[in-house]
Amino acid sequence: MKIDKHNTIILIFSALVLLTGCGKADSKADTDQSEIGAYKELLTEKLQESGSDSLGVALIDLNSDDIYELAIIEGDAHNQGAYLYTYKDGKAISLNTDEFPFYGEYGSFSYNPGNSKVFCDYETEDTFSEYYFNFEKDALKLEHSLRNEIVSFDDNEHLYYLDDEAVSEEEYDQTSEDLKANFFNSDYVNVYYGACSKVSTIEDIEEALSARITNTGEEKVMGESNNEVVTAAQFSEADREAFASGIATKEAGASATLEKEPEQEFVLNNEIEERCPVTFTANRSDVEYGEFSHATYFSETCGLERGYSILLPADYSEDKQYPVLYLLHGIFGDEYSFSGDASNKIKEIVGNMAAEGLIEETIVVCPNMYATSDPDQKPAFDNEACLPYDNFINDLVNDLMPHIESTYSVLTGRENTYLAGFSMGGRETIYITLQKPELFGYVCAISAAPGVVPSQDKFMSHEGQLIEDEMRFKDDQIVPNVFIICCGTRDSVVGKFPKTYHELLEKNGSDHIWYEITGADHDNNAIKSGLYNLLKQIAFDKA
Repeated sequence: MKIDKHNTIILIFSALVLLTGCGKADSKADTDQSEIGAYKELLTEKLQESGSDSLGVALIDLNSDDIYELAIIEGDAHNQGAYLYTYKDGKAISLNTDEFPFYGEYGSFSYNPGNSKVFCDYETEDTFSEYYFNFEKDALKLEHSLRNEIVSFDDNEHLYYLDDEAVSEEEYDQTSEDLKANFFNSDYVNVYYGACSKVSTIEDIEEALSARITNTGEEKVMGESNNEVVTAAQFSEADREAFASGIATKEAGASATLEKEPEQEFVLNNEIEERCPVTFTANRSDVEYGEFSHATYFSETCGLERGYSILLPADYSEDKQYPVLYLLHGIFGDEYSFSGDASNKIKEIVGNMAAEGLIEETIVVCPNMYATSDPDQKPAFDNEACLPYDNFINDLVNDLMPHIESTYSVLTGRENTYLAGFSMGGRETIYITLQKPELFGYVCAISAAPGVVPSQDKFMSHEGQLIEDEMRFKDDQIVPNVFIICCGTRDSVVGKFPKTYHELLEKNGSDHIWYEITGADHDNNAIKSGLYNLLKQIAFDKA
C-alpha cells in the first residue's frame, strides 16, 4: 500500500459496528420463547462443562430472517474460542465446520448481515489464515480460504495458498484485498469476548439472552456509564497490564532467534506495513542490544521525584549524540510497563533497524505518565482520576525533556525528537502533538483511548480536552513531518475511537497517516506495528 506521508490514508474498513449486549431488537418483534429455551439449555450445558470459566454470549442476526443465531466466545479477556449456533426444529443446531470454531489469540469473528457472510482469521507461530463463509440454509459454507506460511524466518521466505492451492504473493495479496473489500463494504459486526454479555452462573443466562442486537449502521456503546468510579483494583493483574502495555500475543515468529543477518535485502520505502517483519522483532545473534535501566528526576510540575525507564544503545557513548523517542504507556501503567514487557519487542525493533543502518541509534525514554502532585492519588475510570494524564504535557515539556537533554548525550530539535504512545498514552500523544507540534518531528498514536474530545465509552463519560473543531493544527503552526494514528481492527478496549480521531483530523484539514492492523486487538501486534512504521517513516524521511 503506497502512501503519501502528507496525505491521509483511508483503508477499506469503514462503518465498524461494535457488538454490544444492550441493544433491543426492532427488526423482530419477539424472539420465540422455544428458541430462547433451546439456547438456555445449551448454555447451561456449556457452563457446566467449562467449570468456573466465564462465557461471552450474544444473540446475533446473520441473515435478517426470523431466527437469531447464538454466538459463544469461550475464554477470558484474551479470547480463546468462538462457536456459532442457530435454531431449527426445536433445537440449537451447531454451525461448526472444519474451520469454525477455531482457537487462537482472538477467538472472535465478524459477520455482515447485508450479505450473510462470516469472516475469521487466526495466527499460529508460522501461519496466518483467513476464512470467508456464506451463511445459507442453516449452514456455514466455506467460500474462500487464504493461508500465509513462513518457511524460513532467517530468509523471510513465505508460501501462499488460495483455497489450498499455491499462488504467488501478488495473487494472494490481491485476492485478500478483493475479499476484504467485498466483505467490509458496508456495516459489519465484530463479535469478540469483550463486547459480549458475560455468563458465569446460571442466573446470568437469562439476562444474556434478553439482549438483542440491531444493525443500524451506527456505533453502539459497549455498556452504560452509571457514574460509578471503576478503579484498578476491580481488574485482574493481566487486565491492568493489557491496558498499560497491550494484551500479550503469540505473533508468528515472535520468539524467533536469527543466527545471522537475513539474506533477503530490505528495500526501504514509505509504504505502511500492517505487521512488523519478523526480521526486526527477532533477537539476532549478530546484534548487540541495549538494556532498560531506571532513573529519576525532580518534577517542578508535580513537586515530586519521579521515575522513568530508559533504553540506551548498547554502545552508548558521551562522544556521540542520539535522537530520543518518548514512549507513553496506557492507563494503570507506569515507567516499568514497557521496560518490563519483553513481548513488545521494543529493544529488538529499535536495535535491529539501527543495526541495518535504517535509523540512527536511538534512546527510548518510558516515563510515568501519571503526573499527579498527590502521591496517594491512583488512576481510575473517572475524569478527576484521569486529570494527571492530561497534566503530563506540562511535566514532559517543562521537566522530563530538559532533564533528559541535560543528563544524556542527545540530539535536540524536533527532527531528533519523537513521540509515541499506546492507549491512554496514544490519547495523550495526540493531545500533546496538537498543542506542541513544534517540539516533535515524528509522532505515532497507537490504539488511542477516548477523551481528547468529549465522548463516552464502556468505562466512563469523558469530558474531553478539546472540542471537535479544535482537533486540528493551527494555521500558523509548524507540524510534525510524520503523524501516524493506527489501531487494530479487533480492538476490544478502545473500539472505533482511534478512527474517530482520524475522521476529525481529516474533517479539520490536519495532515496525518491513518491505518488499521487487520486482526489486531488492544495488543502487542498493534504496538509493534505502530513502532515499526514510525521508525520506518523516520528512516525514509532521513535517507
